[in-house]
Amino acid sequence: MFLEQYIKPYRNYVSHRVKHSFYQALNQVNRLLVENEKIDWTVMEQIQSKLNAYLGILKHANSYKLVKKATTVLTKRFYCFFAFVKNYTKVAINKEF
Repeated sequence: MFLEQYIKPYRNYVSHRVKHSFYQALNQVNRLLVENEKIDWTVMEQIQSKLNAYLGILKHANSYKLVKKATTVLTKRFYCFFAFVKNYTKVAINKEF
């Protein structure tokens, strides 16, 4: 296992630990958005950096289906503040906010 991936000929699989941590991060973001009525700019940047770190790892593992399935967990309020860029490879803060 190298860089939290199982490297096989012609394909890479992400480890279960990274997958589980990504789901935990998404649940933490949901909890944060539901519990707090006002979201500070620094908190939004922290959420963005955390999700972009996981999306960068998952991008190299060619796991588009996993990311697409995992992001269905996110609340509708998430999309008021953030947007996905280029096939779920990056999270950006909405400029309208």
